[in-house]
Amino acid sequence: MGTSPLRIRARYGHHAAVPWGGWPVMAVSTRNFLHGLSPEFRRFILWETARIARTNVLIFDYGCDGGWFIRFIEWIEGPNYPLFIAEDRAEELDKAGLRIDREERVSDFGSYWLCARSSRRSAGSADGAWEDVAASE
Repeated sequence: MGTSPLRIRARYGHHAAVPWGGWPVMAVSTRNFLHGLSPEFRRFILWETARIARTNVLIFDYGCDGGWFIRFIEWIEGPNYPLFIAEDRAEELDKAGLRIDREERVSDFGSYWLCARSSRRSAGSADGAWEDVAASE
């Protein structure tokens, strides 16, 4: 049985703003959840995402500070939003073995990062990232 490339049809939310152009994707996508993770757990998730994605990783999340209301909501949810906003996204993704091919704002405070796997993984391993998560608990 042959395999055909996955084609993503975006119809709702920020996904609709991405110019897909019909390229084939064997991708992992995350939407508005990385900002809620501790830096250690986020590093682990990004490592695992890069590991299982065959070609691309698509990330939707906050691309900048969302203002007082978003900061208030995220404060209620936990302490990780300011750490996420302060992080250099290109550096963080590079450490996970991902290279940003395209980055774009899709709303007042939302962005996407279309990444490809890279041979560089400067932050150790997923096991090391998981150990960081366990140590922080």
